Amino acid sequence: MRVVVACLVGIALGVVDALAISLAAELSSGGWRAASIVVNFALVWAGVAVLAGWIVRQWPIAMLAGLLSLLAAVLAYYAFFVAFGYRSSEDVWTPAIFWSVVAIVGGPFLGLVGAGCRRPDLLGLAARLVLPLG
Repeated sequence: MRVVVACLVGIALGVVDALAISLAAELSSGGWRAASIVVNFALVWAGVAVLAGWIVRQWPIAMLAGLLSLLAAVLAYYAFFVAFGYRSSEDVWTPAIFWSVVAIVGGPFLGLVGAGCRRPDLLGLAARLVLPLG
């Protein structure tokens, strides 16, 4: 169940990011542009995988949750653009594959970081410092 929650968080990030970018492009508003920059920041995307690992708690499942949350975010992000006509399906294949590979490589590590954040020792402290230092 916790892995499902982690995936839903990833989907929410992908949709919110795509929505902020599309609104910034359409409205040319400084506020929406700032929102799209903040949401599209790599630290926020990495934070989703860390949060997924933190939600799940158990180390092996945290790796899976980190991976799945980022894959869900990537797929939701590009699906939004295709579904609402901002991009054609042919335009999203290359970046979607690239960011999916990044999610596959980085997601498990970031999920482990999230699970490690719960530890009360120095390893837990190091895990809690990963995102602020990034």
